This record gives sequence, C-alpha cells and structure tokens, in this order.
Amino acid sequence: MLTFFAAMVFSMLLGTTVGTLSAIGIPILGTAVVLNLPTAVVAGALVSGAFVGDRTSPFSSAHQLLAHTLELPVKKQWSAMFLTTLIAVVLSMLFYGGFDFFSTEKIIQTVTFEWSELTLLQFIPPVILLLFVLFRLSIIYAFLSSILSAAIISIVEGAALPKVASALWNGIEGLGGGFLHMYELLLFLALAGAYNGLVEELNVIQPYLDKWLQSSTSLTGDTLKTFSATLLISVIAANQTLPIILTGRSFLPHWKNKYGEEELARVMGDTTMLFPGMVPWSVLAIMCSTIVGVPILEYLPYALFLWILPLLTIMVSLFKHVKKSKRAVAA
Repeated sequence: MLTFFAAMVFSMLLGTTVGTLSAIGIPILGTAVVLNLPTAVVAGALVSGAFVGDRTSPFSSAHQLLAHTLELPVKKQWSAMFLTTLIAVVLSMLFYGGFDFFSTEKIIQTVTFEWSELTLLQFIPPVILLLFVLFRLSIIYAFLSSILSAAIISIVEGAALPKVASALWNGIEGLGGGFLHMYELLLFLALAGAYNGLVEELNVIQPYLDKWLQSSTSLTGDTLKTFSATLLISVIAANQTLPIILTGRSFLPHWKNKYGEEELARVMGDTTMLFPGMVPWSVLAIMCSTIVGVPILEYLPYALFLWILPLLTIMVSLFKHVKKSKRAVAA
C-alpha cells in the first residue's frame, strides 16, 4: 500500500509515469526482492500509483494534451475526473492494503541500515532529477544530469572508472539497466514514432469513427462506443499521444453537442489515458515494464488503477443515464 501511495505522490508532483518509476521504482523493487515480497504485486502497485499522476496531475503533458484537444480548461477537466479518480484511489488503497494484511508471503530477512553509510553526496542525483522535473525542464536533460552526477560521485568515492563504465553499459546485476539492454527499446521507439506518423497522416481510422457515431442514442451507448473506439486506437497505435488526439478530435463535436466537453474528458481520462499502459506492445507499457523489470502480463492483474477506471466510468455513465431517464419520466 505504501508503494502505491509513494508512487502516487511522486507522480502527482512529477506528472510522468516514466519519471516516477525511474526515480523510485528501481529502489522499491530492489527492496521487494531482498525482503521476498511478490515482485508482480509491488510492480503493479508502482505502475498504478505512477499512472495516477500521469493521468491526473496538472503537470502531466498527457493531461495537458487532453485538455487542449478537448478545448477545456485544465481546472474543469480535473473536476470532471475527480469522482472516478477518488473512487479508484480508495479502491486501490484497500486492494493493496488487503495484500499487506492477508498475504501469506513472509519477509525472510531484514537488513540493518546505518544512516552513517549515507553521505550528502549520495542525495545529489535524485535531488537533481526532482528539481529538473519540478522546474519543467526537459526530462532528457534531467536524467542525463542525474546519471552524470551519480557517475562522478561514484568515482569520487573510490569506484574505478572502468567499473562505472561497465555499469552504465551492462547495468547492475539483479537490478537490470544498462544501455546494452535498452537498444532494442530505442529502436522500437523510433519505429513506433514513424508508424504513428503514417497512421495519423493517412487518416486511416477517423472516417469509420465519424460514421459509427451517427447512430448514438444515449450517454451509456456513447460511453461504450468511445470506450471501444479508444481501445481499438490504442491497440493499433503504439503510443499515448495518438489515441488522445484522434479520439478527442473525432468525438468532441458529438459529445459537445449532446453532453458537454466535461463528460468526454471524464470518459477519455478513464480510458484513453490508461489503455496505452495495458497494451503490451505500446511504447508506454514497454517502458514501464523495462524500468520495473517485470513482464507486463505479470504485473497487470495487480495494477488495479489501470483497469478499474474504465469499469467505473461505464458505471457512472449508466447511473447518469438512468437518473436522466427517471427525470424525463417524472416530467
């Protein structure tokens, strides 16, 4: 539960899933391994907490992109998402708290930690990373500066230069990392960017979405159609940006006329913002899995925040539809 809470707080401050997992994910997973905790559950809690801020934080570029696409002020968009966010966070806390309380896994060893082992120098890399992100500087410069400072500190504290270079190239045994294990991911990112550019430029999907919306009759029906369409786009696309832009552009006129932009913001916030984290070949999902070192399909059942929100938003739409129908009958 504390893993989920810590990731949620960090992600709300940083506004990025990848940044949150990179900052606290690796040490938390390393601790979980040492303490014999189930890594799939811990990874699920980490990813869930990281997505809270990626979807909800005003500092999140994805949150800002959704607001811009729907022509909606960020404050109104946040308010539209508040109810389902609150329910999902509470359910997630109860879910992970239940694992803590009922789990049969036992900590097999504890490690006595001496504060004297830490020096102020060792706090510099994470502080640099947090400061860069909080001041909205480039995430690339943030990580490069943090990595460079860590390498310099390691050399100052006695690590041999070849050992530092080997760690940067090969990673750390038991914790992963290293450029050698990342080149395939970098190649995939390049190919995914080119693929998404072609999909958007050729306008492959939008004509079908426009035609599909013409037969919509209710809030629940439109929610299910938006849910299905944005899931399909997320499966076809390989990133988080294209589903937001394509779904928003295609569905905004219809929702704006019938229900208002806030309702579409809620539905897309609970679906479009999360599906890229669940599709195994999505860039975002692959990066999350790579950072935590756990396969997507292993931690996904425990990433409650990702898959409970789509169900919640359908229930909210159904409740509003029933409530509206009762008012119409009464009138």
